[in-house]
Amino acid sequence: MANVEKIKEILNIDDEKAQAVNELLDAQAKQIRESIKNREDVVEKTDWETVNAQLQELKK
Repeated sequence: MANVEKIKEILNIDDEKAQAVNELLDAQAKQIRESIKNREDVVEKTDWETVNAQLQELKK
Protein backbone atom coordinates (compact mmCIF):
# COMPACT_ATOMS: atom_id res chain seq x y z
CA MET A 1 0.00 0.00 0.00
CA ALA A 2 2.96 2.29 0.55
CA ASN A 3 3.66 2.14 -3.18
CA VAL A 4 0.15 3.35 -3.96
CA GLU A 5 0.59 6.31 -1.61
CA LYS A 6 3.92 7.21 -3.22
CA ILE A 7 2.44 6.90 -6.72
CA LYS A 8 -0.52 9.01 -5.67
CA GLU A 9 1.75 11.70 -4.27
CA ILE A 10 4.21 11.75 -7.17
CA LEU A 11 1.59 11.78 -9.92
CA ASN A 12 -0.93 13.83 -7.95
CA ILE A 13 -3.76 11.38 -8.71
CA ASP A 14 -6.59 9.78 -6.75
CA ASP A 15 -6.48 6.39 -5.00
CA GLU A 16 -8.16 4.51 -7.84
CA LYS A 17 -5.75 5.76 -10.47
CA ALA A 18 -2.77 5.21 -8.18
CA GLN A 19 -3.91 1.62 -7.61
CA ALA A 20 -4.24 1.09 -11.37
CA VAL A 21 -0.72 2.45 -11.93
CA ASN A 22 0.58 0.20 -9.15
CA GLU A 23 -1.07 -2.85 -10.75
CA LEU A 24 0.46 -1.98 -14.12
CA LEU A 25 3.88 -1.65 -12.53
CA ASP A 26 3.42 -4.98 -10.73
CA ALA A 27 2.46 -6.66 -14.00
CA GLN A 28 5.49 -5.17 -15.72
CA ALA A 29 7.77 -6.33 -12.90
CA LYS A 30 6.33 -9.84 -13.20
CA GLN A 31 7.04 -9.88 -16.95
CA ILE A 32 10.60 -8.72 -16.33
CA ARG A 33 11.16 -11.43 -13.70
CA GLU A 34 9.78 -14.08 -16.09
CA SER A 35 11.98 -12.78 -18.90
CA ILE A 36 15.06 -12.94 -16.68
CA LYS A 37 14.18 -16.48 -15.61
CA ASN A 38 13.70 -17.53 -19.24
CA ARG A 39 17.07 -16.05 -20.16
CA GLU A 40 18.70 -17.79 -17.21
CA ASP A 41 17.14 -21.07 -18.36
CA VAL A 42 18.50 -20.53 -21.88
CA VAL A 43 21.98 -19.77 -20.53
CA GLU A 44 21.85 -22.82 -18.27
CA LYS A 45 20.73 -25.01 -21.19
CA THR A 46 23.42 -23.55 -23.44
CA ASP A 47 26.06 -24.15 -20.76
CA TRP A 48 24.84 -27.72 -20.35
CA GLU A 49 24.94 -28.30 -24.11
CA THR A 50 28.47 -26.88 -24.28
CA VAL A 51 29.69 -29.11 -21.48
CA ASN A 52 27.97 -32.10 -23.05
CA ALA A 53 29.57 -31.37 -26.43
CA GLN A 54 32.97 -31.06 -24.80
CA LEU A 55 32.50 -34.39 -23.06
CA GLN A 56 31.54 -35.99 -26.35
CA GLU A 57 34.72 -34.62 -27.92
CA LEU A 58 36.80 -36.04 -25.07
CA LYS A 59 35.23 -39.46 -25.59
CA LYS A 60 36.44 -39.56 -29.22
